[in-house]
Amino acid sequence: MDFSYDALRMFAEVAVQQSFSKAAKKLFRSQSAVSLQIAKLEEATGKRLLDRGTKKVALTDAGQILLGYVRQTEALLEQATKQLQDLDHLERGRLVLCTSDTTGCYRLPAILQRFRRQYPGIEIVVRNATSPRTIDAVLDNEVDLVSLHSPIYDRV
Repeated sequence: MDFSYDALRMFAEVAVQQSFSKAAKKLFRSQSAVSLQIAKLEEATGKRLLDRGTKKVALTDAGQILLGYVRQTEALLEQATKQLQDLDHLERGRLVLCTSDTTGCYRLPAILQRFRRQYPGIEIVVRNATSPRTIDAVLDNEVDLVSLHSPIYDRV
């Protein structure tokens, strides 16, 4: 099926308002634009989605099914938007660290405990590696942060 999210939004608004003209007004569209999108949606689905009465518009069985999926889609898009915003505020995400045994055992635990308290939604992955392997991980973009004991200027 080939139809746009915009057409689905128009369909949902017509269903809620039970009127093409009220839906068009709420969506800041012309009534003909809304009617055209609904017609395209019905053509794409091969189903009549709305019973058009003289006073009200009502959902058909197919329209009720589609409206349920439109609502699910809206909820998923809202969740996606929230999660994308959470990335900007360090509320979720993943941080991959690479360090030596010494740093990993003695220095990082206290630092990571403070970080986890401040940013509980961030998953922290600590990788233990030798300095040469850590440098390779940086060059291969496998890690976000490293702690090294040897200089890296000869490898970069």
